Amino acid sequence: MIRLGRTLRAEHLKLKGSLALWLAAIAPLVVVVIQFVIVLDRGGAFLDSTSSPWLWFGRQTIIFWSFLMLPLFITLETALIAGLEHSGNNWKHLFVQPVPRGTIYTAKLASGMVLIAISQLMLFLYILLSGWLLGILKPELGFDAAPPAGDILGYAAITYVSSWLLISLHTYV
Repeated sequence: MIRLGRTLRAEHLKLKGSLALWLAAIAPLVVVVIQFVIVLDRGGAFLDSTSSPWLWFGRQTIIFWSFLMLPLFITLETALIAGLEHSGNNWKHLFVQPVPRGTIYTAKLASGMVLIAISQLMLFLYILLSGWLLGILKPELGFDAAPPAGDILGYAAITYVSSWLLISLHTYV
């Protein structure tokens, strides 16, 4: 367990300020901005039939994120995590260390899961922020009510848990 803690700290130091960490915050923003522009432009046509515009907006954004962006994002994140060792051919040096290979894999897997969790949390926060902005810019859409944050966070959590298999497969590869 001590070796795993040390390996996790080493992964944390390698990820600080890396592109992988920045992408965890920026990639969800792209999806939310696209959905924001769609609702801002043609929101009345979509939101007339729904009971809660917040729930519709949150669900549609998470669906868009889950099907189009998340699989590619997981691939990119795990490649960037592994790429830290590929850049200087450091895998040989890493596997010579007195740490079991399983510990290295577990630390890489945990790093990938944390990065995807950060992206899911940022997606949730961006959904709330963009819904608030929609309420200000177009009050007739109905975003002035309190957001169902628990429901939207639940959808994001379900998406995160369902992505674990993909994260582990890409980390292994």
